[in-house]
Amino acid sequence: MTPITRNMLIVASLFFTVSAATFAYAVYTLNTQSVRFAELKAAELSSLEKEQTYLAISRIVATTETERAEIMSYFITEREAVSYIAEIEALAKRLGLAIETTELAAVPGSVKDRIPASLNAGFQVTGSKAGVDDFMRRVEHAPFHQIVTDMSIETDSDTGMTDGMVRLRVTTL
Repeated sequence: MTPITRNMLIVASLFFTVSAATFAYAVYTLNTQSVRFAELKAAELSSLEKEQTYLAISRIVATTETERAEIMSYFITEREAVSYIAEIEALAKRLGLAIETTELAAVPGSVKDRIPASLNAGFQVTGSKAGVDDFMRRVEHAPFHQIVTDMSIETDSDTGMTDGMVRLRVTTL
């Protein structure tokens, strides 16, 4: 082998080695960047999915606003409990009945046991049979989330007066 051929072989081997190293580095960089691109794409898709979920929930909240307001109107807050009792007393007076509040107790709820807070109230009314019957019917069908736990009506045959007793559990917020 002549010195020129040997030099050409060394230079060609050097160019080949540099080219192979450059190619290997380019493949390594390409693989690294493709992994990073896949991670960024997954993050973007996750972000888009979260945004779509947020928009869907926002639409549901907006479209159910009137229904939620109507449902909330069937519950009273602790602040409204006093006015609720006053409404019942005013109803009895409008019907010409004597009324006495026999029980009034706030019962705390339990989130763990899924028991809502409530207001236990009891009323004793006295008056005409028609008035007591009307009062009981109106209290029983009041537009609030309530449970009638006890109700009784008795008429005194001597005086003709009717006594009514009702106990309620009204759900509060």
